[in-house]
Amino acid sequence: NFQTEEMDCRKAGQAAVKGFATIDDVAVISVEGTGMVGVPGTASAIFSTLRDANVNVVMISQASSEHSVCFCVKGADAPIAKQALAKKFESALASGRISKVEVI
Repeated sequence: NFQTEEMDCRKAGQAAVKGFATIDDVAVISVEGTGMVGVPGTASAIFSTLRDANVNVVMISQASSEHSVCFCVKGADAPIAKQALAKKFESALASGRISKVEVI
């Protein structure tokens, strides 16, 4: 467990955490829906839509359940990203396959 590993690091004269980095002015965007589970190409559709909108993705996180994909973009790009994704997934949002595209 973590506590044991931390104690082992201290005994060896090592720090458990050497450092961390932060990125300022980012927005987290979440695309969620039960209709995403097991559907090939959903992530591709998300990120190609962002590419076409000239929005750079700083970080990506996908839960193991495949119910959501979260990613970070520059804060100034968040409205552009949300609008582009809402347009791309308009029919999936209307049918409920995707429940929401939101800026968190």
